[in-house]
Amino acid sequence: METLTKQQQYRTVSAGFALGLIMNDLRQIPNDKVKVELSFVSAWRKWSHRETLPAADKSIAGQRKDWDVIRIMTDLDKDKTRPYVPFHWDEYALGGPTVVVRETADFDPTANDDLQHYAGNIHDEIPAEAWAELAAAFHAKLH
Repeated sequence: METLTKQQQYRTVSAGFALGLIMNDLRQIPNDKVKVELSFVSAWRKWSHRETLPAADKSIAGQRKDWDVIRIMTDLDKDKTRPYVPFHWDEYALGGPTVVVRETADFDPTANDDLQHYAGNIHDEIPAEAWAELAAAFHAKLH
């Protein structure tokens, strides 16, 4: 995979995290900025694939204060084609940012082939199971 820009790495984290939430049968994060950020940063710091995304890692781990962690988590722009995934974040959903699967998408969140395919679209070196692991760790820290 070619070197990703910082913004592309943020979108990769956002898309992968959304996929991981879907794989854990979760779709929403609460409107509690401090708790959400602390839970995500804690899960991120223990995640074995974080070095694959060095610019995002520096921002999320707090070594660079140029970007809001919540924004990185939900930065998947539904108007961008890269990475292509059949879902996006609704940052203004009642109750908190929510992962929305596009109605027109031919996507079965219970089909391993679909999950692996879209994980490959997100980042070819990070498997779907790794994104699920990150989302599960986040959820465990949150509760």
